[in-house]
Amino acid sequence: MESYLKSSTVKIWIEKLGSDGYTEAPIYSSCKTTEGTKGATYKSREAFIESSAGEAYRIRFRLSPHIREFAFQVIIDGIEQHFFMIRGPYRMLKSAEYPLPGRCTESEAYRAFQFTKLDVRDPGPGAGDYVFDESQHCSGGVMKKLEKDDPIRLATEHMVGKNSVGSIRINLYRLFSIEKVSPETLPEEYYKGCGDWKTCEAVDQIGALKLGAGVQHVTTLGARIRKARYKEWFHATRYGTHPFETFVFKYRPYNILKEDNLLVQSPNLSNLQKLSRFIKNIFTSSKKSKQLEKVPVLDEKAW
Repeated sequence: MESYLKSSTVKIWIEKLGSDGYTEAPIYSSCKTTEGTKGATYKSREAFIESSAGEAYRIRFRLSPHIREFAFQVIIDGIEQHFFMIRGPYRMLKSAEYPLPGRCTESEAYRAFQFTKLDVRDPGPGAGDYVFDESQHCSGGVMKKLEKDDPIRLATEHMVGKNSVGSIRINLYRLFSIEKVSPETLPEEYYKGCGDWKTCEAVDQIGALKLGAGVQHVTTLGARIRKARYKEWFHATRYGTHPFETFVFKYRPYNILKEDNLLVQSPNLSNLQKLSRFIKNIFTSSKKSKQLEKVPVLDEKAW
Protein backbone atom coordinates (compact mmCIF):
# COMPACT_ATOMS: atom_id res chain seq x y z
CA MET A 1 0.00 0.00 0.00
CA GLU A 2 1.63 3.23 -1.17
CA SER A 3 1.97 5.95 1.43
CA TYR A 4 4.37 8.56 0.04
CA LEU A 5 5.00 11.04 -2.76
CA LYS A 6 8.52 11.02 -4.14
CA SER A 7 10.91 12.29 -6.76
CA SER A 8 14.60 11.66 -7.37
CA THR A 9 15.26 14.36 -4.77
CA VAL A 10 13.03 13.55 -1.82
CA LYS A 11 10.36 11.24 -0.47
CA ILE A 12 7.58 12.84 1.62
CA TRP A 13 4.77 11.24 3.57
CA ILE A 14 2.27 11.97 6.33
CA GLU A 15 2.27 10.02 9.60
CA LYS A 16 -0.79 9.98 11.85
CA LEU A 17 -0.67 9.45 15.60
CA GLY A 18 -2.59 6.45 16.93
CA SER A 19 -2.54 4.18 19.97
CA ASP A 20 0.62 2.47 18.64
CA GLY A 21 2.44 5.70 17.83
CA TYR A 22 2.90 7.30 14.43
CA THR A 23 2.03 5.24 11.35
CA GLU A 24 2.19 6.14 7.67
CA ALA A 25 -1.05 7.36 6.11
CA PRO A 26 -1.95 5.61 2.82
CA ILE A 27 -2.29 7.92 -0.18
CA TYR A 28 -5.02 7.74 -2.81
CA SER A 29 -5.45 8.95 -6.40
CA SER A 30 -1.84 10.12 -6.65
CA CYS A 31 -0.87 11.95 -9.81
CA LYS A 32 1.84 14.07 -11.39
CA THR A 33 1.02 17.46 -12.84
CA THR A 34 2.75 20.74 -13.65
CA GLU A 35 2.14 24.09 -12.03
CA GLY A 36 3.46 27.54 -12.74
CA THR A 37 2.86 31.20 -13.38
CA LYS A 38 4.46 33.85 -15.55
CA GLY A 39 5.77 31.29 -18.03
CA ALA A 40 7.71 29.18 -15.49
CA THR A 41 6.55 25.63 -14.77
CA TYR A 42 7.62 23.02 -12.25
CA LYS A 43 6.65 19.51 -11.24
CA SER A 44 3.81 18.90 -8.82
CA ARG A 45 2.94 15.58 -7.19
CA GLU A 46 -0.44 15.30 -5.52
CA ALA A 47 -2.49 12.75 -3.58
CA PHE A 48 -5.40 12.45 -1.15
CA ILE A 49 -5.13 11.13 2.41
CA GLU A 50 -7.83 10.24 4.91
CA SER A 51 -8.39 12.61 7.85
CA SER A 52 -10.24 12.11 11.13
CA ALA A 53 -11.19 14.84 13.58
CA GLY A 54 -8.89 15.02 16.60
CA GLU A 55 -6.11 13.04 14.90
CA ALA A 56 -2.56 14.44 15.24
CA TYR A 57 -0.18 14.14 12.31
CA ARG A 58 3.33 15.00 11.24
CA ILE A 59 5.19 15.42 7.96
CA ARG A 60 8.27 13.31 7.26
CA PHE A 61 11.00 13.91 4.69
CA ARG A 62 13.61 11.50 3.36
CA LEU A 63 16.34 13.26 1.41
CA SER A 64 18.24 11.33 -1.29
CA PRO A 65 21.93 10.59 -0.56
CA HIS A 66 23.25 12.87 -3.32
CA ILE A 67 21.38 15.95 -2.06
CA ARG A 68 23.12 18.49 0.16
CA GLU A 69 21.29 21.81 0.45
CA PHE A 70 17.65 22.57 -0.17
CA ALA A 71 15.03 24.88 1.30
CA PHE A 72 11.63 23.50 2.30
CA GLN A 73 8.52 25.65 2.55
CA VAL A 74 5.52 24.11 4.32
CA ILE A 75 2.07 25.60 3.62
CA ILE A 76 -0.99 24.16 5.40
CA ASP A 77 -4.50 25.44 4.73
CA GLY A 78 -2.99 28.32 2.76
CA ILE A 79 -0.80 29.53 5.66
CA GLU A 80 2.99 29.26 5.58
CA GLN A 81 3.93 27.19 8.64
CA HIS A 82 7.68 26.75 8.16
CA PHE A 83 10.52 27.76 5.92
CA PHE A 84 13.79 26.02 6.68
CA MET A 85 16.98 24.78 5.07
CA ILE A 86 18.28 21.24 5.26
CA ARG A 87 22.04 21.13 4.97
CA GLY A 88 24.26 18.13 5.46
CA PRO A 89 27.44 16.42 4.27
CA TYR A 90 27.44 14.52 1.00
CA ARG A 91 26.25 10.96 1.70
CA MET A 92 27.15 8.15 -0.71
CA LEU A 93 24.40 5.66 0.14
CA LYS A 94 22.65 6.78 3.30
CA SER A 95 19.45 8.83 3.09
CA ALA A 96 18.62 11.41 5.75
CA GLU A 97 15.19 11.67 7.40
CA TYR A 98 13.62 14.69 9.07
CA PRO A 99 10.25 14.74 10.89
CA LEU A 100 8.15 17.89 11.21
CA PRO A 101 5.58 17.28 13.99
CA GLY A 102 4.04 20.73 14.19
CA ARG A 103 4.42 24.48 14.05
CA CYS A 104 7.42 25.89 15.88
CA THR A 105 5.49 28.34 18.08
CA GLU A 106 8.39 29.00 20.47
CA SER A 107 12.17 28.81 20.29
CA GLU A 108 12.16 25.47 22.10
CA ALA A 109 8.73 24.01 21.39
CA TYR A 110 6.33 22.90 18.66
CA ARG A 111 2.57 22.56 18.81
CA ALA A 112 1.41 19.44 17.02
CA PHE A 113 -0.62 19.56 13.82
CA GLN A 114 -4.04 17.92 14.15
CA PHE A 115 -7.18 17.53 12.05
CA THR A 116 -10.27 19.32 13.36
CA LYS A 117 -13.85 19.20 12.08
CA LEU A 118 -14.93 22.37 10.30
CA ASP A 119 -18.14 23.52 11.97
CA VAL A 120 -20.81 24.31 9.36
CA ARG A 121 -23.73 26.13 10.96
CA ASP A 122 -26.56 28.53 10.20
CA PRO A 123 -25.55 32.14 9.47
CA GLY A 124 -24.93 34.12 12.61
CA PRO A 125 -22.16 35.47 14.87
CA GLY A 126 -18.93 33.54 14.31
CA ALA A 127 -20.12 31.84 11.13
CA GLY A 128 -19.96 33.15 7.56
CA ASP A 129 -17.27 32.92 4.91
CA TYR A 130 -14.00 31.24 5.80
CA VAL A 131 -11.79 33.96 7.32
CA PHE A 132 -8.23 33.91 6.00
CA ASP A 133 -5.73 35.90 8.06
CA GLU A 134 -2.48 36.68 6.21
CA SER A 135 -0.85 37.91 9.40
CA GLN A 136 -0.59 34.30 10.62
CA HIS A 137 2.09 33.32 8.13
CA CYS A 138 5.06 32.16 10.22
CA SER A 139 7.48 34.74 11.59
CA GLY A 140 10.90 34.40 10.01
CA GLY A 141 9.35 32.79 6.92
CA VAL A 142 8.99 34.14 3.41
CA MET A 143 5.35 35.16 2.87
CA LYS A 144 5.11 37.59 5.77
CA LYS A 145 7.94 39.76 4.44
CA LEU A 146 6.82 40.08 0.82
CA GLU A 147 5.27 43.08 -0.84
CA LYS A 148 2.13 42.49 -2.94
CA ASP A 149 4.05 42.82 -6.21
CA ASP A 150 7.02 40.71 -5.14
CA PRO A 151 7.86 38.00 -7.74
CA ILE A 152 7.79 35.25 -5.10
CA ARG A 153 4.32 36.31 -3.91
CA LEU A 154 3.06 36.32 -7.50
CA ALA A 155 4.59 32.88 -8.08
CA THR A 156 2.94 31.39 -5.00
CA GLU A 157 -0.37 33.28 -4.82
CA HIS A 158 -2.32 30.19 -5.93
CA MET A 159 -0.81 28.24 -2.99
CA VAL A 160 -2.03 30.49 -0.19
CA GLY A 161 -5.46 31.71 0.86
CA LYS A 162 -8.80 30.00 1.40
CA ASN A 163 -8.56 28.06 -1.88
CA SER A 164 -5.86 25.94 -0.23
CA VAL A 165 -7.86 24.95 2.86
CA GLY A 166 -7.75 21.17 3.29
CA SER A 167 -4.26 20.75 1.85
CA ILE A 168 -0.69 20.22 3.04
CA ARG A 169 1.86 21.59 0.58
CA ILE A 170 5.65 21.26 0.61
CA ASN A 171 7.71 23.36 -1.82
CA LEU A 172 11.38 22.72 -2.56
CA TYR A 173 13.84 25.45 -3.58
CA ARG A 174 17.40 25.14 -4.78
CA LEU A 175 20.00 27.18 -2.90
CA PHE A 176 23.50 28.45 -3.50
CA SER A 177 25.94 30.85 -1.84
CA ILE A 178 25.37 29.39 1.62
CA GLU A 179 27.22 31.13 4.46
CA LYS A 180 27.17 30.55 8.18
CA VAL A 181 26.14 33.65 10.13
CA SER A 182 26.43 34.74 13.71
CA PRO A 183 23.14 34.43 15.63
CA GLU A 184 23.73 37.89 17.14
CA THR A 185 23.24 39.47 13.69
CA LEU A 186 19.77 37.99 13.16
CA PRO A 187 16.44 39.67 13.99
CA GLU A 188 14.92 38.64 17.31
CA GLU A 189 11.92 37.02 15.54
CA TYR A 190 14.14 34.14 14.40
CA TYR A 191 14.56 33.03 18.03
CA LYS A 192 10.92 33.27 19.03
CA GLY A 193 9.74 30.58 16.63
CA CYS A 194 6.99 30.98 14.05
CA GLY A 195 4.37 32.39 16.40
CA ASP A 196 0.99 30.92 17.25
CA TRP A 197 -1.75 30.15 14.73
CA LYS A 198 -5.51 30.24 15.11
CA THR A 199 -7.43 29.01 12.08
CA CYS A 200 -11.07 29.60 11.18
CA GLU A 201 -13.13 26.69 12.51
CA ALA A 202 -16.71 27.74 11.68
CA VAL A 203 -18.50 28.78 8.47
CA ASP A 204 -22.07 28.89 7.25
CA GLN A 205 -23.43 26.76 4.39
CA ILE A 206 -22.48 29.26 1.71
CA GLY A 207 -18.99 29.71 3.19
CA ALA A 208 -18.50 25.94 3.13
CA LEU A 209 -19.48 25.75 -0.55
CA LYS A 210 -16.81 28.34 -1.41
CA LEU A 211 -14.06 26.06 -0.10
CA GLY A 212 -12.56 23.17 -2.06
CA ALA A 213 -14.75 20.19 -2.88
CA GLY A 214 -15.26 17.88 0.09
CA VAL A 215 -13.46 20.04 2.67
CA GLN A 216 -14.83 19.08 6.09
CA HIS A 217 -11.67 19.28 8.20
CA VAL A 218 -9.08 21.96 8.88
CA THR A 219 -5.72 21.79 10.62
CA THR A 220 -5.34 23.26 14.10
CA LEU A 221 -2.58 23.19 16.71
CA GLY A 222 -2.67 20.62 19.51
CA ALA A 223 -0.27 19.42 22.18
CA ARG A 224 2.97 21.25 22.95
CA ILE A 225 6.14 19.29 22.03
CA ARG A 226 9.55 20.32 23.36
CA LYS A 227 12.44 20.64 20.92
CA ALA A 228 16.07 21.69 20.97
CA ARG A 229 16.95 25.30 20.19
CA TYR A 230 18.60 25.81 16.81
CA LYS A 231 22.37 26.07 17.23
CA GLU A 232 23.48 27.13 13.75
CA TRP A 233 22.16 29.73 11.33
CA PHE A 234 22.94 30.20 7.64
CA HIS A 235 22.35 32.84 4.99
CA ALA A 236 21.48 31.46 1.55
CA THR A 237 20.38 32.64 -1.89
CA ARG A 238 17.88 30.83 -4.05
CA TYR A 239 17.70 30.00 -7.76
CA GLY A 240 14.72 31.86 -9.19
CA THR A 241 11.36 32.75 -7.70
CA HIS A 242 9.55 29.44 -8.23
CA PRO A 243 10.00 26.13 -6.39
CA PHE A 244 11.48 23.45 -8.60
CA GLU A 245 9.22 20.78 -7.08
CA THR A 246 6.06 20.80 -5.00
CA PHE A 247 4.16 18.05 -3.15
CA VAL A 248 0.50 18.36 -2.14
CA PHE A 249 -1.53 16.15 0.23
CA LYS A 250 -5.25 16.91 0.18
CA TYR A 251 -6.96 15.59 3.29
CA ARG A 252 -10.60 14.52 3.36
CA PRO A 253 -12.81 12.29 5.59
CA TYR A 254 -13.19 8.66 4.51
CA ASN A 255 -16.83 9.12 3.47
CA ILE A 256 -15.89 11.93 1.07
CA LEU A 257 -13.06 9.91 -0.47
CA LYS A 258 -15.46 7.00 -0.97
CA GLU A 259 -18.33 9.07 -2.39
CA ASP A 260 -16.01 10.80 -4.86
CA ASN A 261 -14.36 7.52 -5.94
CA LEU A 262 -10.96 8.71 -4.76
CA LEU A 263 -9.96 5.55 -2.86
CA VAL A 264 -7.69 4.52 -5.71
CA GLN A 265 -4.16 3.32 -5.00
CA SER A 266 -1.21 2.75 -7.28
CA PRO A 267 -0.37 -0.93 -7.85
CA ASN A 268 2.39 -2.44 -5.75
CA LEU A 269 5.62 -2.77 -7.72
CA SER A 270 7.71 -5.92 -7.79
CA ASN A 271 11.29 -5.78 -6.49
CA LEU A 272 12.56 -5.87 -10.08
CA GLN A 273 10.39 -2.88 -11.02
CA LYS A 274 11.59 -0.98 -7.96
CA LEU A 275 15.23 -1.72 -8.87
CA SER A 276 14.60 -0.52 -12.43
CA ARG A 277 13.12 2.74 -11.15
CA PHE A 278 15.98 3.20 -8.70
CA ILE A 279 18.59 2.86 -11.45
CA LYS A 280 16.64 5.24 -13.67
CA ASN A 281 16.47 7.83 -10.88
CA ILE A 282 20.24 7.65 -10.37
CA PHE A 283 20.90 8.49 -14.03
CA THR A 284 18.22 11.20 -13.99
CA SER A 285 19.71 12.82 -10.89
CA SER A 286 23.21 12.72 -12.37
CA LYS A 287 21.97 14.43 -15.52
CA LYS A 288 20.16 17.11 -13.49
CA SER A 289 23.30 17.81 -11.47
CA LYS A 290 25.28 18.48 -14.66
CA GLN A 291 22.57 20.74 -16.01
CA LEU A 292 22.32 22.65 -12.73
CA GLU A 293 25.88 23.92 -13.17
CA LYS A 294 24.71 25.78 -16.29
CA VAL A 295 21.53 27.23 -14.78
CA PRO A 296 21.69 31.06 -14.73
CA VAL A 297 20.90 32.91 -11.54
CA LEU A 298 17.41 34.27 -12.16
CA ASP A 299 17.09 36.18 -8.93
CA GLU A 300 19.68 36.91 -6.29
CA LYS A 301 17.43 38.24 -3.58
CA ALA A 302 18.66 36.62 -0.36
CA TRP A 303 16.40 35.06 2.24
